Amino acid sequence: MGDHVVVRVQDIITQAHQEQKSIEVNKEIQLKCDVDNLLVRDKNTLEEKLIRDEDQCDAYLCSLARDGIQALLTKVWDLPSEQIDNSIYVTLPKPVTKLPREKPVPKGKEITKWEQYAREKGIKRGKKDKKVWDEVLKQFVPRYGYRKILAEKEKNWVKEVPDNADPYEDQFAKAAEIKKENIAKNE
Repeated sequence: MGDHVVVRVQDIITQAHQEQKSIEVNKEIQLKCDVDNLLVRDKNTLEEKLIRDEDQCDAYLCSLARDGIQALLTKVWDLPSEQIDNSIYVTLPKPVTKLPREKPVPKGKEITKWEQYAREKGIKRGKKDKKVWDEVLKQFVPRYGYRKILAEKEKNWVKEVPDNADPYEDQFAKAAEIKKENIAKNE
């Protein structure tokens, strides 16, 4: 049994450790990791000589990808985790990078001819308020109706007598007469 090659277990272990890369990623500029989107950004400059060389290009790009994935997985394993049903769950933090939409932003509706005409003429779609603020009475007053008339009477409780008018003439009766004449003209 004896002349076979004796393999030392220690040699196999040291060789396996040498083949296995470190879990620490050392770069000149640290990698930016967005764990929620599983995104890694590497701002280090690429070595053009290695990229242009066909023999070394694949190995170089694979090493860059490995470093990025290793940095991301290190960040994921640093997060608090819990084990449920023989599975490990990690709660991801809020995203740092805002990703663009999958589809383009929807285009606005084209305005119709009526909407264009209404804009030109200043026509507004909404209804007018039923009440308007009156500065003299310091309250809201209806735009129309019998309460509007009551508010007008309350507001105009005094009428000024013009200089050229008779001081003993009733100004309220005169205003009522003018109003009746205007109503008669409209009919």
